[in-house]
Amino acid sequence: MSGNEAPVTREGVEGARTGREATADFTTRRKRRGRRGETPMVPEAEFRSYYGQPILNKPVWSSTDIAGYLFLGGLAGASSVIGAAADVRGEDGLARVSKTGAAAAATLSLAALVHDLGKPTRFLNMLRVIKVTSPMNVGAWLLSAYGPATVVAAGSDLTGRLRPLGVAGTAGAAMIGPAIAAYTGALISDTAVPAWHDGYREMPFAFVGSGAMAAGGLGLLLAPSDQRQVPRRVGVLGAATEIGFLKAMEHRLGEVAEPYRSGRSGRLMKAGEGLAVVGSATALLSRGSSRVRRTADAASGAMLLAGSALTRFGIFSAGIASAEDPRYTVKPQRQRLLEQRQAVKAAETSSAVPTPRVATKKPAAANHEEAPAPTVDMWQQEDGMWRWRWRSSDASTELVSHQAYDSLEEAARSAQEAYPEAMGSGTPAGAPEPIEHPAVAVATVVGAVVAGAIRRWRRR
Repeated sequence: MSGNEAPVTREGVEGARTGREATADFTTRRKRRGRRGETPMVPEAEFRSYYGQPILNKPVWSSTDIAGYLFLGGLAGASSVIGAAADVRGEDGLARVSKTGAAAAATLSLAALVHDLGKPTRFLNMLRVIKVTSPMNVGAWLLSAYGPATVVAAGSDLTGRLRPLGVAGTAGAAMIGPAIAAYTGALISDTAVPAWHDGYREMPFAFVGSGAMAAGGLGLLLAPSDQRQVPRRVGVLGAATEIGFLKAMEHRLGEVAEPYRSGRSGRLMKAGEGLAVVGSATALLSRGSSRVRRTADAASGAMLLAGSALTRFGIFSAGIASAEDPRYTVKPQRQRLLEQRQAVKAAETSSAVPTPRVATKKPAAANHEEAPAPTVDMWQQEDGMWRWRWRSSDASTELVSHQAYDSLEEAARSAQEAYPEAMGSGTPAGAPEPIEHPAVAVATVVGAVVAGAIRRWRRR
């Protein structure tokens, strides 16, 4: 053997490995021959995206524009309702603050939307049609009616002029305000982003609660001290509504809700929730002198406003994070498919009925052997309808049901009525076949009577 040659052993060339660096394990193979089943060699597959790329294109919306649009829309809508309630209660200071805040928030919200669209004409193009199934189109029409109403209401209240027109604007803004606060939740839920789309049940309610919390905070911050009872209650109730529905949504979504609890979006959500809790507690527990209470109310109002804004930015950031990670898209889809298959399998198992194919015994033949009995078979057509087929004892004759039936039970009932002996009813083998229709029975009786009359006439 020369110096360049490597010794060849039973396992191959000494020191050499295959391209995948895999060697044969003869000992393990011999040991496994005595086992009943093979040990799986491939580990259970884990989800991996194609080269780590996201499946969905993340939204191209600007976080500042759209998240601000979501926050300002909720603030405006709830403030309009508080402003109308303040007018009814005669609290002019609170009414002025709420109406002015609603007009400013609505104007800024519309400006943020148009800025994100890039051109004002793109917003106007959405008004060319009315499509109630499109949240974006419905929102465009709502904003077109709501914005002018808030400006008229605030302008009339600030200037003291055109009171009837101001009352009409206040009423219109109060009626459209709840829809403005809620539709943004439906808007982001009507996307393919998992963290938004899967939360479609709770998202509009959480947005309404967040808007009420912000509007209550605005009233606590700027309204006169003796007119803060309504914004105090609205702010606390809104905070409880927002936190409650968001927690319910996170619990229901499971793994898809991870962006709401982790990363930058998770930090924003936790900060917003903390400010909402502390602000509500401060608003409820503020006591002492008028100066201390005014300070506490102003602090609680600022916290409620900031908490609502942080929550909206957190929700927006969570949606972006869920779109960038493909597992939030694929895993829920696989889980839903598995649940659907299991449900279909369970339904098929529970509704399965054994095919009635029972044969009665014929009288013994001369050689004491049992003769075969006629049978009835059931089968399902391609359109889902059921039919039955009668076969004679020697399979020389077949009769098919004259119509198809919706279920196997109906087909079996029809075959039972037509051929009871083949269905195991106990009818003797020599008995005549049952009559299927009363008309046949009448015809048989009439024929027998006529035949008897003819025989008697011939005998005469």
